[in-house]
Amino acid sequence: MPTVATKNGGPVDIMATLHHGLLVDPTNSSEVADALLKILTNGETWDEMSRNGARPRPPRAAWVGR
Repeated sequence: MPTVATKNGGPVDIMATLHHGLLVDPTNSSEVADALLKILTNGETWDEMSRNGARPRPPRAAWVGR
C-alpha cells in the first residue's frame, strides 16, 4: 500500500529500500497534504507504489544497517 511517512528515523531507511511512498516533514501540513493528494489523485503514482510495496524482498537482516 502506498505510504506517507515522516522524514525522521526508520521510515527513511524503509522507503529507500521499498520505494512505496513519500517522505514528508511531519510539522509541515502543506507537505503532508500534497503528498497524500499526489498518491490519491495520480493513478500512475498509486499503481507504481503499490507494485513496489508488493514486491518480494530479501529478509530484513539483509538490509538492516545500510
